[in-house]
Amino acid sequence: MLMFEIHPVDIGRRDWRRDGAVWTCGSSWIEPLVNPVLESALDVSRPGECVVTVRERDTAGDTRLRLTAANMRAWPGDHVTLELAQGRVTVHAGVMGTAPIHIAARNGVFVGSWNLAELRSWFDVECLNGPSVVRALLRNPVYSSSTMFDGVHRVTERATATMTSTGIQVTYPDPADHILAARDLADTVDAVGAFEKVLTYVVQRLPDPDGTAAVELSGGADSANVLLTAAERYRVVRTVGIEVAGRAGLEQRYRRRTLAAHVGAVDEVVHARDHLPFDPSIRKQPHSPSTAYYREAFDAMRDRVSAASARVVYLGLGGDEVNALHPGERVTDSPTNGYGHLPPPPWLGPRSWGSLGDLETDAAPVSVVPLPTLDAFALHNPTYLDAGIWPIAPLAHPLVGRFTEQLPASHRRGKRMFRERLARAGMTPRVTHPDEPESFLDLMESGMRTNGLVALKRIQSESLLAEGGWINHAGLVDAIDRYEGTGQADPRLADLVTVELGLRSLQ
Repeated sequence: MLMFEIHPVDIGRRDWRRDGAVWTCGSSWIEPLVNPVLESALDVSRPGECVVTVRERDTAGDTRLRLTAANMRAWPGDHVTLELAQGRVTVHAGVMGTAPIHIAARNGVFVGSWNLAELRSWFDVECLNGPSVVRALLRNPVYSSSTMFDGVHRVTERATATMTSTGIQVTYPDPADHILAARDLADTVDAVGAFEKVLTYVVQRLPDPDGTAAVELSGGADSANVLLTAAERYRVVRTVGIEVAGRAGLEQRYRRRTLAAHVGAVDEVVHARDHLPFDPSIRKQPHSPSTAYYREAFDAMRDRVSAASARVVYLGLGGDEVNALHPGERVTDSPTNGYGHLPPPPWLGPRSWGSLGDLETDAAPVSVVPLPTLDAFALHNPTYLDAGIWPIAPLAHPLVGRFTEQLPASHRRGKRMFRERLARAGMTPRVTHPDEPESFLDLMESGMRTNGLVALKRIQSESLLAEGGWINHAGLVDAIDRYEGTGQADPRLADLVTVELGLRSLQ
């Protein structure tokens, strides 16, 4: 929600001034995201203290609250508060974690941004954090203040980061409370109707975005429910989504067109086949390893939203998590395929093997918004902020989570309540219960065959991660040269793709 560069000599000064969208003081600057649904303020009313807060404009919040980190802890919308006082810079994050800030320090200067690539000159790219890199290699994310680079920290939800001359310290909050046992519902209770009211309240709490409202529409039950509620709020909405190929794509197209026509939306389609993964022209741009891996199509989708002059985009993220079953409700008769129960893949190198026991190091406590949703936000949302667009995920809001946690398992299993709401809106079973949900598996295979091996060869010599030799020494790509001209992929690469995508072979 903001970027900053703070020099120690400017901490405690009161002569900050506004220069367009940026506050400046001496060599320091603070730049909040400019968006109609956000508001920002700078407060220097107390001697030796400067407080900057960026927060969602929330109709449920008490706007008389002084913009301090302590007061913002009670703010119902997302926020970031930056405090400069007593020789230190303190960053406090809100509960939603919409786009977490990355922070770093060098020579006493403190910097922060939601886009890690913006900080690439402020840390040593050769100093990799072993456990964080192995988490990424194994697709085993851990929500943490640690990043892939030593010296760079992420301010996780409700956390407080303090930067002083001695370094950076991130303090986690207490674990969030959750309802772990469902309630029985009386026969007269209409759970679907109650869900509609909760979701409507969450969407209506934000002011009008002063422009087009867009909705990411995949054709699944989550984004479809968000679309129905957003369409009730705004006269005109624009839907945008990535369409996969094959029969699954045809079914996806039918669902998207049916839903868009139902609410009178203007629909934009990004064809995945036109944006294969590992596109060499895209991969030459600076890119944070903590954001979306498949950026080719997602960047194209963001550009469609931006071209439509949309200032907010509604997402279906969080739907899987709010429908998740409690531990006692799950069927445990099938073995897990996680790395905790299977041997690690053979392409791991010695340093990777040495970090396997540290994968949970510095893990953040239980959050208000489910951890998988927060990880999805960190992957998906920064690219929208780069374009000045604010992403909103109503299904991830704490009020929705609190409501669904109490529902009987029968309402959450298979997303029954979500699908029933679509049926009440007039959707046919072809929309509410698709036989073949969309999948990126075929697309990933095509991208790997077309661009993947070329990209990996280039990574050996050009990638920031490979410069320090960490990835090469890990044994992931160091044998590619030996297979040049053979027409065959490195067997370990085939193992990697088999583990990742469930494919039998690359040949």
